[in-house]
Amino acid sequence: MKFDDQKHLETWKRSRKYPLIHDPIAGMILARDVHRRGLDLCCSTGLLGQRLSDAGWHVWGVDGDNDAIARAKAAGITMPILAVHLDRSGLRQVIEEIDEREIRSVYARRCLPELFGHDLQLGRWFLRQLVEVGILDLFLQGRAERTNSVNRLSSIDDEIELASSAFDLAHEEGWQLAHLQAKTSKAAP
Repeated sequence: MKFDDQKHLETWKRSRKYPLIHDPIAGMILARDVHRRGLDLCCSTGLLGQRLSDAGWHVWGVDGDNDAIARAKAAGITMPILAVHLDRSGLRQVIEEIDEREIRSVYARRCLPELFGHDLQLGRWFLRQLVEVGILDLFLQGRAERTNSVNRLSSIDDEIELASSAFDLAHEEGWQLAHLQAKTSKAAP
């Protein structure tokens, strides 16, 4: 079942059970002693961010798919979701929102390849900007590796490398998961 399949949202609405596809990254985030103000980047219908919100975290989502955001609201997702097209201009808006809301963690589940696989320079800029506005922790779940992938960010190792000028690897585990920590930041740890 695709990550944004309507069935995930319907199941959550009916039973408040979260999709198993989020278990690995949610488990990694919840197990870390990190700041609990986060941004679910490319959140789609917001189920990962809502799961963290339900666990007591202060989470905002951001996505450019207005249909997904509308479906989230209709299903009862209460996590605030910012509707922003994630191009260069939109990414600047995301940075401003992070700074204004004093967000300290970003959760990027399988979205860096779609955002930056075609423009690694833009990705490096964005990741450096995250640190500049106080992001301390970056949680990644990369796409499943495929031998025929043409995306320049075809593995979690590629995503870690993309972030390496701004973040250090703190922890990596199966399921294409990584927790990275900012090299420097304006916020005190």
